[in-house]
Amino acid sequence: MKPCSLLLVTVGLLFLMGCKSPAPEQPNYKPVGSYNAAPTDDDVKAAADAAVRSAFPDGKGEIVRIEKAERQIVAGLNYRMTIVVRHNGEERTYATVVWRKLDGSHDVASWSEVRPLKKSDD
Repeated sequence: MKPCSLLLVTVGLLFLMGCKSPAPEQPNYKPVGSYNAAPTDDDVKAAADAAVRSAFPDGKGEIVRIEKAERQIVAGLNYRMTIVVRHNGEERTYATVVWRKLDGSHDVASWSEVRPLKKSDD
């Protein structure tokens, strides 16, 4: 093989090696034990119901919608949710964390009203 041909083959191989396709994109994994988005399924609805029953023992609290739900795997499951509740005709938004124990019962770990941001006067 002539030196010129050998040089062209070497340059061509180096070019092809440099043009390899990028590595496939890896999924965005979260650390073990972190919260992950949860669909509004029966388990999420049961946790939200438990939170509302705990916050409004008079039975007059009604879930309007579940705005956001996340799930964390622990000894059982933690559900962190933002829910809109109607009580005595007034709708308010609450943030709650509900622990679903291994036996299937629920324990409300936190419950607080989410205050809307005040609009500034320009």
